[in-house]
Amino acid sequence: MPAPRPRDLELLACHGRTTTSFHVAAPAVQRFRCAGTAGADAVVGYVDTGSAWVAVAGPIAQPARIPAALGAFRAAARAAGRRAVWFGIEEPDAETPGLRTLKVGEQPVWRTADWPAVLARKRSLREQLRRARAKGVTVRRVAPAELARPEAPLRRAIESLVDRWLRTRAMAPMGFVVRIAPFEQLDERRFFVAERASEPCAILIAVPLPARGRAVLQDALRDPRAPNGTMELLFDAALRQLAADDIRDVTFGLAPLARVTAAPLQLAARWSRWLYDFRGLLHFKEKLTPGSWRPVHVAFDADVSPFRAIVEVLRAFAGGSLWAFGWRTLVHRAPAVAGLGALLLAPWIAILAVADVPHWFPSRGVQLAWIALDVVLALGLTALWFRWSARLAAGVAGLALADTLLGIVQFATHNHPRLRHPGELLAAAFALLAPIALAALLWAARDRAGSLRRSAALAAGAGGTR
Repeated sequence: MPAPRPRDLELLACHGRTTTSFHVAAPAVQRFRCAGTAGADAVVGYVDTGSAWVAVAGPIAQPARIPAALGAFRAAARAAGRRAVWFGIEEPDAETPGLRTLKVGEQPVWRTADWPAVLARKRSLREQLRRARAKGVTVRRVAPAELARPEAPLRRAIESLVDRWLRTRAMAPMGFVVRIAPFEQLDERRFFVAERASEPCAILIAVPLPARGRAVLQDALRDPRAPNGTMELLFDAALRQLAADDIRDVTFGLAPLARVTAAPLQLAARWSRWLYDFRGLLHFKEKLTPGSWRPVHVAFDADVSPFRAIVEVLRAFAGGSLWAFGWRTLVHRAPAVAGLGALLLAPWIAILAVADVPHWFPSRGVQLAWIALDVVLALGLTALWFRWSARLAAGVAGLALADTLLGIVQFATHNHPRLRHPGELLAAAFALLAPIALAALLWAARDRAGSLRRSAALAAGAGGTR
């Protein structure tokens, strides 16, 4: 994507007010400019999902110019055959007047001047800080020059931390406004690092919004091995430093689906916990005792349904196809999928053991060979569940592929003339398709670290807190 122009950055500095507005300067975001008498006097950052332009915030412009910029953006989207959807709207009447809105969560806000008083009355927070310090954790603000070179030791250590953090996530790396890009626009960010024994164990990045005297905390990433209280210690140091820098308000970004009222969104929060811990994220932010909570909305035209608007936002986060993102998530969670496969093979092996030999197998020996093959496959999947190995994953994938090829041969030579009932055909289809799907998944995920880096790069390219 082309880099933002100086005028884009000037508009952002003067009129960027919402938590997500700074993403207009991200390299992976496209920019729509609305020209006035003095050139571009409004800019909208967006990603193209293929069916919609999803904006990262409302138009960044003088308040009087916002309605005209909205109209121009909508017209350009329609001319390109796209819907227009706006994400991260905090004040619908001011940012997207005349559009329908749907609340998608809330974001906490702290007054930096009030933080010492909050800490004084919250013994549990002070205890967390004490625990981290007792384990040798210290926090420092890092100058951009220390991270500018790709080969810089601290930068490489943080990249390793990010990889370890990604491995703990249930979903593949996302794009849009939550993509992980800690080293972009270093000069515009305040970088805080928690260290233990001179090694980084957590990072926290603050992005100031000068137009509002506010800073946004993002990319809060903690090493799974970091001591308890590390993130609280980082948060405390960041708020104190930002207060010294004359930042009045700090937000930790959106808590998705927090206190939403739309029934479909409530159901989504309840049934998707295995993928994303919405409640845990909300609890962590509540534990830090924010001074207020402010709603965040999605805005869309009257002829766009709320369901369609949410789907388009999800596609923006997914970097395009939701099916492709689902596949990347399965690859990302390959050890868990391997464990599930091992569990499912247990009843399948039992079914093979009691199946009628003349009907299903050419001979008793062939039946026993299939049972032995699936037992070995189950053992391999169990081993991958407990400890992932790229070499073992490739071997199990090859075994699953052999399972499919042998199954095709048997189906063509023995089962095809005998199977007539729909249930029997369904069982045969499962026996042929499940192993090849498993083989494809294991082969794609055989190098999990490389897979994570490729997924993160894909998310960054698509334009996609923790």
